[in-house]
Amino acid sequence: MLSIVLETIKKYNMINEGDSVICALSGGADSVCLLHILNSIKGDLKFNLYAAHLNHMLRGKEAEEDTRFVKSLCDSLNIPLTIKYADIKKEAKDKNISQEMAGRIARYSFFEELSKNFESPKIAVAHNKNDNAETVLLNLIRGTGIAGLCGIPYVRGNIIRPLINTTRDEILNYLKEKSLTYRFDSSNNSLDYQRNRVRNVIIPEINKINPNFIESIINCAESLKADRDFIQSFVDEFPIQKRGEKISFKTSAFLAFHESVQNKIIIKALNMLNIEGITQKTITDCIDIIKNRTGRKRDLPGGFIAEKSYDDFLIHKESKKPAEDETYPIILGKEQQIGDFIIQSSILEEKEFLNCYKSLKSKKNTIILDLDKTPKNITLRRRKNGDFFYPLGLGGKKKLKDFFIDEKIPRDLRDLPCVLEGDRKILAVLPYRADARFAADCQTKKAVIFQFKKI
Repeated sequence: MLSIVLETIKKYNMINEGDSVICALSGGADSVCLLHILNSIKGDLKFNLYAAHLNHMLRGKEAEEDTRFVKSLCDSLNIPLTIKYADIKKEAKDKNISQEMAGRIARYSFFEELSKNFESPKIAVAHNKNDNAETVLLNLIRGTGIAGLCGIPYVRGNIIRPLINTTRDEILNYLKEKSLTYRFDSSNNSLDYQRNRVRNVIIPEINKINPNFIESIINCAESLKADRDFIQSFVDEFPIQKRGEKISFKTSAFLAFHESVQNKIIIKALNMLNIEGITQKTITDCIDIIKNRTGRKRDLPGGFIAEKSYDDFLIHKESKKPAEDETYPIILGKEQQIGDFIIQSSILEEKEFLNCYKSLKSKKNTIILDLDKTPKNITLRRRKNGDFFYPLGLGGKKKLKDFFIDEKIPRDLRDLPCVLEGDRKILAVLPYRADARFAADCQTKKAVIFQFKKI
């Protein structure tokens, strides 16, 4: 068994020289076995060993005896021990969750807090092959995707599981051979807990059909991990833009993938915004929006909205429509920040302007106006109902609303301050188009250049 554990540690790079390994020690068979094995190899692998015990305060005298046992064990092995008490029953009630879940949250919170006191900390927990099989079966019963069928990870952050490739029988045999005692948690026999029902009732019945069920389900989980990792490789490479509480990506690129990849991309996008309460319906709603025409919207948990705008899919917080009459004075020759954008204006004399006119015309997010035609008092505002201008190159008058639609300007950008105005006339719509009446040309004596960029 020791060779299996060493192979697992090395294969998954669980422990490195100089690490501080904190063994989660309940006093049960699995954790006692883990502590003894780690203690026996710490010299060869050159790591420091510590132990941590959380008393859940659920079993009264029995729990106190567990704590005393753990303290005695660590004293005998000269292993530093940290003990903490947590009222799991109260925490479960306060958070309206099961005691199983409350206990798990409290344990990992304890380990995380404790690990802050050490350099290169690793938390070693005693999950074994049977635990892994039970987890896969439980997830299947509850309903899960491929991730839930992959079982317990060997390593998650600084959490390591050196016993994950050993069975419960192998652990008990090891303890017997070494004449090691351990505590038995009487609650492990209670069928009130779902895991106990799977462990003590369901799996024994399955073993009557397939005596190698544990190995079979672990092999299945390993195979699914390879499939999951293959799918995830596409998800990891898919470009998603994030800006504050908003994400966006191209729907055409998204739709090129298989449905299995699409699902994971949506999950990734939702997780980037820390959206809670994600269900399969949430994912399906997002994909439905992407596959349909532009303008579709759907409410998501947490006050977020999912919508499609031409080739862009966006998830963002619902925001109040800004006031139309809010204006920003523009000072020529200055750089100004307005909201999340920078507007830089500069004035060029005739010779300098003509030398760079062609390159400026083709430059993205740049508007060029003839200074002599441009009113002195210039402001930037948001669009209003009835706005119109004479877009350069289109040969006539056009409603701003129609211009946005024809140019496929995303809806979330249309309400930004983008209307450059002077003397109650639209001079340009930044950064998309100048008004032909004020645009610079080869006859311009003096030009004003507006450059528009995100912060």
